[in-house]
Amino acid sequence: MALSSYHVSSMIQLDPSLRRRVAASAQEQGVAASVDLGDPEVWAEENSWAYALAPGWTAKVESALVNGVLDWGNDPAVISDGDILAWVQPQVTP
Repeated sequence: MALSSYHVSSMIQLDPSLRRRVAASAQEQGVAASVDLGDPEVWAEENSWAYALAPGWTAKVESALVNGVLDWGNDPAVISDGDILAWVQPQVTP
């Protein structure tokens, strides 16, 4: 199953489970950095294209899909909490 990277990036951008995980990380990191991000779910949605294009994420999701992992956005074995944290931290650190 060969997928277009653009198609997979758009799937990442639209995935609600991954967006909630990014929002949870943003809320936690915003609190830790004393930064008011407002509603973390809105923040995650506004930044969804940026994290959808995070280095390595497309390849991880492509691999998961090829291996039959359909709920990849909710699976920390695909996009780990560490991946999310590594992307979120620089975004919310003043």
